Amino acid sequence: MACPHCNGHPAINPLHAKITALGLATADRAISVAWKLLGPVERATVGKLLQDPDLQILIHNILYDEPVLERHWFRICNKRNCTLLMHHNAFPGLNHHLQRVVSQFF
Repeated sequence: MACPHCNGHPAINPLHAKITALGLATADRAISVAWKLLGPVERATVGKLLQDPDLQILIHNILYDEPVLERHWFRICNKRNCTLLMHHNAFPGLNHHLQRVVSQFF
């Protein structure tokens, strides 16, 4: 049943969204994994990474992703930056989809 507050699609509201994939990257490597393939040990490792104050993370849409992560019992304690908010600030009026942001920032 569709949520009346989400314009018919439950994923629009972060309180209803499910984690379907996880993307992790360093300066040298990147990986994206289907969430359902991760077991309890791997998910616990993700939780530890998100709580490591020595790691800095970069998220494309933190205003959406942070509540989704918290809904699934993950709390971000790292230094964090949001590419979507940075792009809004740097290029007001432009499209802020992930593909455009990546092409302009990276």
